[in-house]
Amino acid sequence: MKTRAVNRSGFTLVEIMIVVAIIGLLAAIAVPNFMKSRDKAQCVVCIANLQQIEYAQQQWAFESKKSSSSATVLNEITAYLKNNVLPVEPAGGNYTLGATVKDPPICSNSSLGHTI
Repeated sequence: MKTRAVNRSGFTLVEIMIVVAIIGLLAAIAVPNFMKSRDKAQCVVCIANLQQIEYAQQQWAFESKKSSSSATVLNEITAYLKNNVLPVEPAGGNYTLGATVKDPPICSNSSLGHTI
């Protein structure tokens, strides 16, 4: 009687568990870095939008011959913004114009809370 040796190739449960553990460890390292870089990108976009709004406000005041203590008017400033609308705040907040021309715009999102 002949006995055949069964030669099965595949992964053992221990090997699969080790691979899953390594993938979990890499994910635990990568996710916080991704969140941090996303927040930083949102900050950069928010500050750039605030600068664009302030430049539009200053341009409107200059061309309309308004003083720095004049009240800002959103409807008149939008003509100086790209696509004639206020930019969208990246984290879901809103931008608020300063009460006067000399006051900078403010980001209403409490997590970012940027001013320029």
